[in-house]
Amino acid sequence: MNIVTPIFFSAFCLLSGVDSPKPPIKCLTDLAGPKRSMEVAIEELLDVPYILNPDSLKSSPSPSVSSFMLTISSNIDVELMQTNSNRLSTKQFNAIGYANVGDKIYIENIILNYPDGQGRKLGPLTFTIVSRTKISKPNYGVCGGG
Repeated sequence: MNIVTPIFFSAFCLLSGVDSPKPPIKCLTDLAGPKRSMEVAIEELLDVPYILNPDSLKSSPSPSVSSFMLTISSNIDVELMQTNSNRLSTKQFNAIGYANVGDKIYIENIILNYPDGQGRKLGPLTFTIVSRTKISKPNYGVCGGG
């Protein structure tokens, strides 16, 4: 592919009124968007198993997620689940799958570790369940954790 192809494609999309394709969402920080909060379908959360894509961060060297806490808050219960990785655990996936419309899912205490030993805590992500199946949503394509 040469450099002209993407230019023609973008011009075609602009002139035809079609949005240019956006990169797929790869992590929950991306799904939450710049406001770090989003109304989502359960299906959307289950499509994105990672908290953060460290390769997309502007810092070098890239950090890794060492742990986070997932909290599901419903009208009758609150469930807390700690994970020591960048990926939702099987137990967390199952709990999200049983969430109901109106429940809130919080991902908090996200701890980043840098190769030099320094750590940083990211702000929380909040998801409100509005449906069981996918709904339309913005795609920020950033996957950063700032």
